[in-house]
Amino acid sequence: MTVSERLIRFLDYPADAGEPPILHEPLSGFVRPDWLAISHCPESATSPETFVLYFLTSEGEVIECIQRDTLAIAMDEALSLTGLAHDRWLACDVPLDERASLRRTIVDRA
Repeated sequence: MTVSERLIRFLDYPADAGEPPILHEPLSGFVRPDWLAISHCPESATSPETFVLYFLTSEGEVIECIQRDTLAIAMDEALSLTGLAHDRWLACDVPLDERASLRRTIVDRA
């Protein structure tokens, strides 16, 4: 199996940052993420190239994910929702497949 989605950016959500306006339906309210990540999904025969902005718990639960056409647009979306500047993001290269856990430790092992 070929892995096509890769985490390419991440940041830990600062304790002093405000709560982003991300509504988590199962919990019926706004949920503060522990960390954020952006993945890259290259163009394939069945889908266009996309960048996915993930709002995550440390345990890997996806609070919200937002698809955008470019990395710049995904980072701008994160900036507009959180106020966290582009220079706070760290680069990474972590392959994902359908069995991959999005626990925060995934980027520590890469």
